[in-house]
Amino acid sequence: DNVAANDGFFHQVVTEQNGNAADFQDPITGSGRYVPGTSSVKPVAIDKKRPQNNFVPLGDFYSFGKEGVSQKLFACLLDMNLTLFQPLKMTDDEICAASQILKDNTEFDITECHVITLEKALGWPLERAVPALDLFRIALLHPKLNEIFCSLKPVLGNPPKGQSTISRLLSLLTKDSPDPVLILSCRSLANAASHSYGREMLLSATSAFSSFIPEQLYSPKQALQISSATALANFASILLKNSEAKSNVTELGPREDILRSLILVLQKTNNYSNYSPIALFRILQTIIMLMWGQSTLIYLAIEQNLPSILKQIKDGVSDEDIKSLIRDAEGMIFAI
Repeated sequence: DNVAANDGFFHQVVTEQNGNAADFQDPITGSGRYVPGTSSVKPVAIDKKRPQNNFVPLGDFYSFGKEGVSQKLFACLLDMNLTLFQPLKMTDDEICAASQILKDNTEFDITECHVITLEKALGWPLERAVPALDLFRIALLHPKLNEIFCSLKPVLGNPPKGQSTISRLLSLLTKDSPDPVLILSCRSLANAASHSYGREMLLSATSAFSSFIPEQLYSPKQALQISSATALANFASILLKNSEAKSNVTELGPREDILRSLILVLQKTNNYSNYSPIALFRILQTIIMLMWGQSTLIYLAIEQNLPSILKQIKDGVSDEDIKSLIRDAEGMIFAI
């Protein structure tokens, strides 16, 4: 990974000196004479409240792909399906549709069978939900399936499924759910951001998202930390892009809610070394994108003791990418 450039580099611009006759016309070239040690280049104004580098803002949304999918998932899906009864039990054709979704090739025509398969998967009971949720989070990477299950408007004459999808995924984020269900629900929410329909769906549930997702960061399970931090980073990027697209109309409420929740989680954390470095990196990305360009939100973070939290994290980690993000966040704070 590339480390963000030091801000000091951008300020190493040679300033004009009194001896530079910029308006002098050379008798041969007709241009201004060159005076060694001088430059007519003006320093580039750097807005510390809007850091831009390889890490922030996000260029592409994070996703959990098919890399971790194994034959065990499909076998587990088959086993769990055998224990179910109608209307949730999948038919042979629906099992074939599930297999097609799990394969690397996404170039296949979506049929009603694929849709019914995923509808059943979302309805599987909690104790059997793991393989079904794994199937569903992969399905959300497919553009058409993302549209069908995330759209807030009718698709092909059928009622929209977006509200029921987001409600189901968020309803699984409770203390009663086992860790694998929590992990896969967060991964599904992260993957929903892969396409515009999923992003609109997530925006429709900002309040619930702000409440349920940060809570998952209390878990000592690093896989859950990473999954929830990834969903948060994607959501912060959606909010930022949405604000930038609206130009002068900036909705700070959702960003403020998540920022408060996230800082509260960090305040209650005794040892930041217990966090997965990947999760901590994405948490910091989220915080920066939530504060990005907004003095009001940066002041809020200061009031919530973010500077002290950043110092503790910096003292407790060795990862240079994390430290680079901390410098970005500190630069935003110092800028105001």
